[in-house]
Amino acid sequence: MQGESPVGIIRNAAATAKINVTKLRGNVSVLEGSGGNIVVLTGRDGKVLVDAGIAASRPQITEALATLSHDPVKHLINTHWHFDHTDGNEWLHCIGAEIAAHENTRKHLSVTTQVKDWNFTFPPAPAAALPTKLFNSEQTLHLNGATLALKYYPPAHTD
Repeated sequence: MQGESPVGIIRNAAATAKINVTKLRGNVSVLEGSGGNIVVLTGRDGKVLVDAGIAASRPQITEALATLSHDPVKHLINTHWHFDHTDGNEWLHCIGAEIAAHENTRKHLSVTTQVKDWNFTFPPAPAAALPTKLFNSEQTLHLNGATLALKYYPPAHTD
C-alpha cells in the first residue's frame, strides 16, 4: 500500500470533526463524528461512555458531553480494541473514567499490532489507556438507573 495510512487520515480529520449529539431515549444519547460512535448514559453515577472516539476530537467531544449534563465522566466501556473506539481512552481515564472491556481488548492494546492493509503499526497503548475492569464472558453493571449487560460474543469484527 502506498501513501498515507488511513489511520493518519482519520486521526487528522478527527481534529476538526463536528460532533453531532442525538438524544435517543431518556438519559441515553449518541455522539457521532469522531471515529466510532460514542453512546453516553448520564446520571448521578457520572457519565458512562461506550467507546472513546479519537483523541484529536477531545475538545469537540468535551463540548458535546457538556451539552448533555454537568456529570463527570466516571465510566468508559470499550466495545473492542480498534483505534477509532479506543484512541480517547487515555484522556478519559485521566479525567476520572474507569475503563471496562473484555480481556482481549486489553491484550490487543498492550502490544504492538501491525495492520498491513492500513500500512500502519499501532504501538502499545500507554498504561492510562488500558482497561482495568476486565471480563472474559459476561459482566453486569448497574449505573444511572440502568442495567448494562456486557457480554463476549465469539470472534466476529474482532475477538
